[in-house]
Amino acid sequence: LLYGLTRVRLGETLREKNYRQARAEPLPYEDGQNSHLELPVREELIHHLKAYGKVMGVQSQIELFLERDPVDGSMVNFFSSELDFTVSEKQYLLESNGLTQQCQRLINLIHFRVSEAVSGLATA
Repeated sequence: LLYGLTRVRLGETLREKNYRQARAEPLPYEDGQNSHLELPVREELIHHLKAYGKVMGVQSQIELFLERDPVDGSMVNFFSSELDFTVSEKQYLLESNGLTQQCQRLINLIHFRVSEAVSGLATA
């Protein structure tokens, strides 16, 4: 849960500690689309991921992940949780109504991060 790899609905709280424990059930997207993107959207995401990797110095890690040809839903969820986004941005991604919407939001956040990094390099 903490990694945001999938959407869940929290049920009964099991016990209170310094952290929350609860029963959880997978929560499908409202549009029912959980695993596949249209090819142009997938290609756009991969293009942005490669740009992010190059600018942020994690190109080999991203390439290694992409070599496995991951299922689209797994890829979107993985990068939504593992890239350098704030908690609020990650929550924004998880609250998407569908995989395509989540992917578009992810692309927008990646584009923003790359633009920030490039403009920072240009002024340095």
